Amino acid sequence: MSALSAARAMGDVTRLRLRLTNRRKETNLSQQDIADRCGVTRETVGRWERGESTPKAVELSVWCAALDFRLTIQAVGDRL
Repeated sequence: MSALSAARAMGDVTRLRLRLTNRRKETNLSQQDIADRCGVTRETVGRWERGESTPKAVELSVWCAALDFRLTIQAVGDRL
């Protein structure tokens, strides 16, 4: 993966993280609510929202479902 592709991918992850955090706040769900649904701790959800760690695919799917957030991943070349 080139440096430009890596930077674009990080930008995509950051935008997704911010959209999910904002959506959680809009729906008046707490980090604990998301944690309970994903089977993780509130601290883990906080780390996801701050970009300090990344959820596993199944956790991301549950997180999106809890927020009624549709996630579509399209693989193009070396980018997701």
